[in-house]
Amino acid sequence: MDFAFGEPQTAGEFLLVAVLEVLLLSFGILLALRINNWNEARKESKQTDELLGLLIQDLRENLDEIVTDIGIGEGFIGMCETIIQHKDAIDQVEDEDIDNLLGYLAADHFFFAQSPAFTRLEASNIWEKLTEELNSKIHHIYYGRIGIIQQRFAKHVEYATHCKLTYLMPNGFFDAELDHDQKRSIITATLDDFLHHTHLLNHSCARMVAFWESTTELIDDLIVELEELKG
Repeated sequence: MDFAFGEPQTAGEFLLVAVLEVLLLSFGILLALRINNWNEARKESKQTDELLGLLIQDLRENLDEIVTDIGIGEGFIGMCETIIQHKDAIDQVEDEDIDNLLGYLAADHFFFAQSPAFTRLEASNIWEKLTEELNSKIHHIYYGRIGIIQQRFAKHVEYATHCKLTYLMPNGFFDAELDHDQKRSIITATLDDFLHHTHLLNHSCARMVAFWESTTELIDDLIVELEELKG
């Protein structure tokens, strides 16, 4: 049954050739499917890594913003404490501290909790690639932590708006012609109200800073876990 260099001569040879062709075709199809599956898995793995990278980047940007806010908050707390300690000697408080505190009392800063990057991530399939435990940690950061930070900024804006309407504006602090001696005179004449607003915002800021600090620790830990998943 030697037909290596010729055409098959018998029915058995024809059958053998047909079987071999079917086997080769099947092997080719299986190999093509295997290569296609491998390529798809590679593309999916690359996409998952890109989404993980985007998530880590977004967390880092939130972390940087929170760390910056901690520094600003600590500076504000220190300034409030200095002025409160000198409440009976306002004339000894530095001009810059007076201006900064009045600025903070009227501040209406916002914290933007949801970035375009996270909006894209929300619509992706990355959550299907992560464990329930990891998904819960991410949800806690974005909604249980960053979401609360956004709410507290909004509350701080309410305090600042109340202060502007009930204290700063009625007492003429928005007059651009006021010099520092005049500002000190107004503060001294309205000391109880001034201290009331200062204590309120100082307490609010101290609580926010403590919350920010614990949030940065959680974000740091989450970033480490996510980086370990990247290929």
